[in-house]
Amino acid sequence: MNAIDNLIPDNRRALITLLRCALKGSQQCPALSDASLHSLFQQAREQGVGTYMYPWLAAQKVFSETHPQAAEKPLAAWRDAFLRNLVRSDLIRQVLQPTLTRLTRAGIETIVLKGAWLGATVYDDPAQRTMSDIDLLVREADIEAAHRELTQAGFTADKDTLHNRFAYEQRYSHTGLPLPLELHWHVTSALTPAAPVPDIEAVWQNAVDSVWHNVPVKALPPADQLAHQAQHILHHLFAAPLRAYLDIALLLKKHGGGLSPSDLAESSARWRTGRALPFLLNMTSALLETPLPSQLAECCGGMRPSEAETAVTALFNLPAARDRAGESTLLDFREASSVGKLRLILRRVFMPRQFMTLYYPCARSRLGLPLAWFKRAARLYRRGRSLAAAAAEDSFSKHRHQDIARQRRQLTEKLLQQP
Repeated sequence: MNAIDNLIPDNRRALITLLRCALKGSQQCPALSDASLHSLFQQAREQGVGTYMYPWLAAQKVFSETHPQAAEKPLAAWRDAFLRNLVRSDLIRQVLQPTLTRLTRAGIETIVLKGAWLGATVYDDPAQRTMSDIDLLVREADIEAAHRELTQAGFTADKDTLHNRFAYEQRYSHTGLPLPLELHWHVTSALTPAAPVPDIEAVWQNAVDSVWHNVPVKALPPADQLAHQAQHILHHLFAAPLRAYLDIALLLKKHGGGLSPSDLAESSARWRTGRALPFLLNMTSALLETPLPSQLAECCGGMRPSEAETAVTALFNLPAARDRAGESTLLDFREASSVGKLRLILRRVFMPRQFMTLYYPCARSRLGLPLAWFKRAARLYRRGRSLAAAAAEDSFSKHRHQDIARQRRQLTEKLLQQP
């Protein structure tokens, strides 16, 4: 038993045990009942790992022996989720292949990021990797040309964020795609000042030629893939599901043997993640029982117990998306003095016009900017009343989540401050 095991909540131990077995390809599956499989599916779906686990679970003899007449019965929900994601991943491939080809022919270099890349390169089947969107990275100088190519290819742009200093992506939809496509020219912006800001030019200089489903693209090398995972987790202040750690484990499983300590140091410098990358490698290794290659284990060192506890607590107490969106502002507000509270409110209401245009179309006109400020003030007031009412209904739960949010932010700051 490692140090992380003592931190895993009792009601999450079975999920972690099964995920470890799936990663190892174990032939034996721990004894499970139909009821436990149902509750485990809910946990696995929330953590984004259910579709990864399904092929391994389906291959276990225990289910066919227990239910000889209906071997799939206890796994019906797992199977349905996997098949839905199989269809979704194939639709993504069908639309994205000609889209990437079109961008390449237009002379636009493109890096496929996160789930779409990992599903095709480190997972056994793209259907095992769930996604909420498709992320493509282009150079900032190419965003107008990329926008033109995408719209000509049948994509429809969401609200205009091109050239907006508070944005780093433009969102699109397509009738053939089950998920939105996000065209990135960076991975963070002034909207998220606490997040590490990578040296995006250095990232591009280090990118390599590769292919995505037989289409030529640029790709992040393995060390940068890992550093990007670290940056993404820091971007969300550790409000990241178990799937993020599974991504790291599979990257290490495929590429870890060819990485050196200097590779990790250089990628951490490019992505400006401080000591987050070695911390997350250690965290993943202990959490999922995937040993680090010896040359990496020597340079990563150990985890500080308090930091490991915060990361594990965050993992099993993920905030709802709505709560995550405003938690940093709420923390700042509650920790501020009376004068500080007033200043924070004024800063949050009287935002620059370019920011306001992202959410209030009337701000596109200077005459409409005061109306946008009024609407924002009303929106923040309603949001504040809603949060106050929710806190009054369940103060213990709310205070606990606020404490966890504060700890997550402090952990992020500590990892970024130290090289």
